[in-house]
Order: sequence, then structure tokens, then C-alpha cells
Amino acid sequence: ANVLGHIEELYDDIWVYGPKGFWDPLTGFELGDALRSRINYLGFLRRSREGTPPNMRRPQPPYLLATSGGGGDGARMMSQIVNAYEAHHASLMPALLVLGPLMPSAERSAIFERAQQTGKLDVIEFDNNIEHLIEGAAAIVGMCGYNTFCEMLSFNKPSLIVPRTTPREEQLIRATRASELGLVDMLLPSQADDADLLARRLRDLPGRPKPEAAGANAMLGGLDSICQYMSNWADERPAPNLYAIAGAV
Repeated sequence: ANVLGHIEELYDDIWVYGPKGFWDPLTGFELGDALRSRINYLGFLRRSREGTPPNMRRPQPPYLLATSGGGGDGARMMSQIVNAYEAHHASLMPALLVLGPLMPSAERSAIFERAQQTGKLDVIEFDNNIEHLIEGAAAIVGMCGYNTFCEMLSFNKPSLIVPRTTPREEQLIRATRASELGLVDMLLPSQADDADLLARRLRDLPGRPKPEAAGANAMLGGLDSICQYMSNWADERPAPNLYAIAGAV
């Protein structure tokens, strides 16, 4: 029960994989000065595209890319996008939906079937080189899991976030703060149920300011910070005693 006491006793440092000023994960806790001094904000983790795209069919730009990460709870957002295209496909650019490998099969099949009727939507289940798809997209639609959010910032794409709100609020907190800072556009799931509203946001999305205009580049120093902290940590520790163990041959 004494969580903060155990953290203070057992941990030398607390690393936050985000920039200072974005969000304090210990909001609501009464922290002593000793514990507060151990918190280090590293920055978000920059993502990059490695190598050349694999030899597979990819959409021709311009296109929107919608991704629901693992997809376990992404069917609602994908269905909302299909709703918007069914109602307003003529005014929207083509889009690629990446459903995620964990989406239940019945929901996946329903989205495939409906999307084919719009003439503007392509659907795939998964792509382990999604960085290539992100790089080529005009804009991104996603749910604001940590990895997706870092990709939106790293590739500097105008982004619309429809975060998960239950049973965990992690995505909602991240999306709300990112929207406040001007990094992304955001709709709550209940708002995205309105096909007309979602279609307007999708239509306007490629023209909204890119994350770099809100200072995203300065927030993406996580990997460099980790290396520096690890180097300092190793330098400060005493050299280990090395032992040779000889055994009979």
C-alpha cells in the first residue's frame, strides 16, 4: 500500500519517457523533495524508417493512413472512418486502414466488406514496416497509443487522434495534452460517431499545421537522453570486482 515509500526506498532514478512540461505521471501524489529530485524527463522516442520499402503493393500518394495499433479495441474508430467515407467519399482523399493483428475476426471482416463499397478505402490487417506507410501518408489518424504518437511526431505528420477513454485513460490523457499543445487534432469517440463531423476533420486534416510547428522536434530527444543517463550511471558506479573461476580439467 505504501507505494511511494517503496519507490523512494528501492529506486535511484525515475525515468519518464516524455518531455518535461508535457505530463507528470505522478500527478495527484504528494511527493517529497527527495523523490521528486529523482524524476528525469527523457523526451519521447524518435522513430525512423530503416532500409527500403519491401516489395509489396502500397498506396499512391496522397492518402490518409489510419492505424489502430494492435487493433484489439480499434474496431470502433475504423468503423467510424468507414461511416465518414460512406457519407462523404467524394470530398475525401483515398485512405489506407491498418486494422492491427489483434482485432476480432468478425469486426475485421465487417470493416473489409464495408470499406470495399466506398471506392476510396483500402484495408490491410498489418504491416511490420508501417514506418514506410507513415512516411508516405499525407496525414495520420490513430488512437494515441505511445508508439503511434511517437511515430506521428517523428514523421511530422498532421494527425487526428480518437483516443481510447475506457477502461484506461492513458490515451485520453496523452491525446488531450497533445491537443492542448497544438501537436495534433483530437476527437472523443462519442464525437467521432458523428460521420459529418468526422468527415470534415478528415477533409481538413492534411492542411493543418504539422507537429514541428508546435515544437515536436524538441520533444523527441528520448534516445539521446537514455544514452547519456546510462553513460553517467555507469561512470558513477564503482568498478566491479572480477573473478576468474578455474575448474579441474
